[in-house]
Amino acid sequence: MQFSKAIEGFQLHLTANSYSPVTIKAYIARLHHINLYLEHPGLDEITTQNIVGFLESLRKRGLTEASVHSYWKVVRSFYNWASPDFIPVRPDNIPGPKAVNKAIVPFTKDEVIRLVKACKTRRDTAVVLLLLDTGLRVSEAARLCLNDVDLETGAVIVRPFLSSRKSRPRQVWLGNSARRAVWAYLATRKDYMDKDSPLLATERGGPLERFMIRDILRRISKRAGVIHCYPHKFRHTFAIEYLRNGGDVFTLQRLLGHNSLATVKIYLDISDSDTGAAHRKASPADKWRL
Repeated sequence: MQFSKAIEGFQLHLTANSYSPVTIKAYIARLHHINLYLEHPGLDEITTQNIVGFLESLRKRGLTEASVHSYWKVVRSFYNWASPDFIPVRPDNIPGPKAVNKAIVPFTKDEVIRLVKACKTRRDTAVVLLLLDTGLRVSEAARLCLNDVDLETGAVIVRPFLSSRKSRPRQVWLGNSARRAVWAYLATRKDYMDKDSPLLATERGGPLERFMIRDILRRISKRAGVIHCYPHKFRHTFAIEYLRNGGDVFTLQRLLGHNSLATVKIYLDISDSDTGAAHRKASPADKWRL
């Protein structure tokens, strides 16, 4: 079987197992890249050296180890699916690149204030404060309907995508400022009584897709003079501020929808380092020169 034909079967497998369209698109694009590099081989022609050579070519092109690691993960996933039904022997012992976590840098208070002031519409303000106050992934925010939000209590129901492989069903919350912003935005909408309508909508009433939200934030950040503004940075900021203000890591895990504490502990480490810096500035013994 040709590698290109197997990619089609793998795509069907991903779809049947409720992977998100974004994930499927990324996986298939990487596999087609490998297929092109190896010049359209048969499955039984691919060797460990071929895959190692491909990964090394990515490094020579200047891709980060995290990017190389993403290709390696796709290869591993593909061969887990393909073996043993389609290939008798799979490339083995392919050294996995060590993924290097990017430094997490949240928004500062000043940056958030500038972003809010740069919002030209009530919808823009609602988008910014919704992401900041809930820590939602942009795809989760884009899927919200009016029925998912209770403005009296601030409760927001997060519904999973299909099998909830990544986005976990849970309840998050809006504070007073975010609730007021969302209410002010919905008050301008003619469909505010239709509970099945999207919470964040286009001018024609359709849902704001994730790429649309990114574009909105890009325009806001340009006006505000804030660099590196993207949806997930609001999630980072929410998590770190939650811990800085006395929240516990276990509740944060539930709010963020993570299966384990591994990712959440990254935020805990950041907040712990902040605590140390704050103590050095406020130490009574040092301030009183004891």
